[in-house]
Amino acid sequence: AGDLQLTAGYIDVDAGKIEVDAATDLGSYFKRNQGVTTVPLVEIEVTNVADDQPALLIDYNATGNFNAMRIENAAGSAGTTGALSIANEAAGSTGIIVDQANSSTGRVLYADLGTWLGTDGQGAIELISDVAVTIPAGRLMMLHQRGTGQHAAAITGSLGYFRDQAAAPAVGTSYAVSINADNIEALLVDSGVVQINENITVTGSINGNGDVAIVHS
Repeated sequence: AGDLQLTAGYIDVDAGKIEVDAATDLGSYFKRNQGVTTVPLVEIEVTNVADDQPALLIDYNATGNFNAMRIENAAGSAGTTGALSIANEAAGSTGIIVDQANSSTGRVLYADLGTWLGTDGQGAIELISDVAVTIPAGRLMMLHQRGTGQHAAAITGSLGYFRDQAAAPAVGTSYAVSINADNIEALLVDSGVVQINENITVTGSINGNGDVAIVHS
């Protein structure tokens, strides 16, 4: 029925646990006021390789429009650090797994870039591989809509949809999608009808023989 305060020292538990069960508007608070540091503020480590439970579980049961987890980051620099860093050191494991509820009507991934500026040669979302894909049929990014049913209605771009509503540049031409394949073919349509509702400009050749054949029906 009171407070426990340590001005200098540690709470060391060899066999047991620290449990907090609050029924009031309270929360646990960790704070560090130190310049150069060598350890994280809070570290959770599982040392037994046979452990089969998560190192951290967040069980959030609120029903309103709230976040189960929020990270506020005021530091970092482009390309090197971020609000969340994941070092997946198991070669055969998946870095991030999202198991969405069946028949869900919410987004699986949502990023609001606001007035994102970016830099030259940088993407808001980047997938970078330092080596070629060596596994047969391996792909750097794959969108696969599986199922035997049909779409409830006509959908424009059911698997991928790109839309750019920005005004045209004062000089030069911008493209909503640009493909640069230096040593392989750039685009393959393996099945399905290709429908183009705009003009086509070809500066090279078709079939590599210099001839361009257009059939209009």
